[in-house]
Amino acid sequence: MIKIKDISSSEHFDLDRIKENSNGDIKFLHEIYSEFLLELPKKLAAIQVFLKENKKEEILNICHNLVGIFPIFGMESSLHILREITLQLHQNGIDKSIQKQFEELECILNKVLTEIEIELYKLS
Repeated sequence: MIKIKDISSSEHFDLDRIKENSNGDIKFLHEIYSEFLLELPKKLAAIQVFLKENKKEEILNICHNLVGIFPIFGMESSLHILREITLQLHQNGIDKSIQKQFEELECILNKVLTEIEIELYKLS
């Protein structure tokens, strides 16, 4: 199991990757940052609800969606954690360790959201 607290903040995301992929298109960056800021909190809130309701398949669907999004932002450590959580969900279902891992991942993602808000502000 990955110790989330052992991952440095610089490993949480790599905005240089998305800037490189945008070819300097400020409108694209603005749109992708805005979409991420809008959608990620909704997905995290839904996961929390589904954890309480013990809805494993719904959680797995959200995780599958996030696995496709995280690489865009260079979120390799979060992607690795999410894949590990997904594997554990498949093997053991929802238990206290899964809930704890999601809480820790949510802390990381909230830091990422803050940094992306700062980047979006810089674009304005």
